[in-house]
Amino acid sequence: SPRGEILIADGMSGVLSLYQGDATLLMQKNPEEIGLTNLEENGIERIGCDEEYIYISTYQWEEGKGDFLVLNYSLELISQQPLQEEMAELVFLPNQNGPCMFTPDNGETVYVYEQGTLKNVKNKSLSPAEDRMLVNEVFRGDDTYDFYYLKEVEEEEGIYQYLLAGAKNGTEECILNFSELGIEDDAI
Repeated sequence: SPRGEILIADGMSGVLSLYQGDATLLMQKNPEEIGLTNLEENGIERIGCDEEYIYISTYQWEEGKGDFLVLNYSLELISQQPLQEEMAELVFLPNQNGPCMFTPDNGETVYVYEQGTLKNVKNKSLSPAEDRMLVNEVFRGDDTYDFYYLKEVEEEEGIYQYLLAGAKNGTEECILNFSELGIEDDAI
């Protein structure tokens, strides 16, 4: 976390363990102690955090739906709400300055958690792109870009290009083409 703790979650059982930066266990809670529901059907899909909160998304593949959970650093449940279908596979975008950001895996709409709900951050969304998938890896931004991510583009049937892209104020730019460098996709 940005605060220096380490959060480990068992994706299937929902047990959360919070450690100090030196790996000393601070606390460990199971879903019942926290008040998390539906984890028997919806495993933990993603975790994100900022200075104030821990965010969890769950996802049920058969139903195509999930929940958005907010916890404090005492592992107490602050909020649990269903995600809209298009947001079920929620991706957490590291934010250089400010609260954690969230997006569906296409990156077209970006949200932050504010005053108890997810709110659209209009200037952070990316233009529509059918070939964009952010689920693989998303990295914290800096002064140049809001965030970085790996991108897979299908050039023709079965032929892919693997790129490192940066996003800034709703636009993206290819920084590096791994395929042109001869790096195999499973090595990226």
